[in-house]
Amino acid sequence: MQSTPRINLAICGGGPGGLALAVVLNKYCNDIHIDLYESASQFTEIGAGISVWMRTWFIMQSLGLDASLGEMAVQPPVNEPKPGFVFRKSDQAESGHNFHQMITPYGSITLHRADMLKVLTDNLPPFQAFQVHFSKRLVSYEQGSDSVMLRFSDGTSAEADVLVGADGVKSATRATMYRGLAKSAEEYDRNKAGNLRKFVQASWTGTYAYRALIETESLLRDNPGHQAATTPMIYFGENKYHIQFHEAAL
Repeated sequence: MQSTPRINLAICGGGPGGLALAVVLNKYCNDIHIDLYESASQFTEIGAGISVWMRTWFIMQSLGLDASLGEMAVQPPVNEPKPGFVFRKSDQAESGHNFHQMITPYGSITLHRADMLKVLTDNLPPFQAFQVHFSKRLVSYEQGSDSVMLRFSDGTSAEADVLVGADGVKSATRATMYRGLAKSAEEYDRNKAGNLRKFVQASWTGTYAYRALIETESLLRDNPGHQAATTPMIYFGENKYHIQFHEAAL
């Protein structure tokens, strides 16, 4: 007979952060039931390339996911110093030049976000300890004395002992938390309340990021032996820079 879980945990957000947390808790905690709420109708495969560094890779190893992720990486990770990125000055008319090479353990392990999501979803907890709810966009939550009430955009609600917000840059979890903190602070310190309200919404840093995909075959056809075909690069110019790396195994 299965025992009643000691904690009912809600995770809002089915991206890499929310999914990884579910996998970690399932591995190391046997008395937690997890409800994961995702705003999309399914786990999405959209996204771009991501870099995984040594510390994150060690976490994947501890979860037993390193073999599956290694198969999807551009290059199989090797426990030895490798180039993370090569820095190149590239804003002059004549040829640029490499001026620094960042060497790190394992280097930069690159793979597509969708590949990482697949590995994580393939290793989610069993149904008895985990349930996913799609098309559930969190709007707000209410903190009770011993539980949290979640409110969703479709008018439904759910209850949990603990809520973890992994709902992205426009996080309703963060917004609700800071609104509540600001309201409490209003009673004794209006300046503090005003500062807390600044964190309700994410602040734009003033930087734009443009993404584009270039086929390696096209790059090598026009520029045989180009270093960007094998090495992660950062090209520097005045007040701007360009990052290049592989996002999927060839």
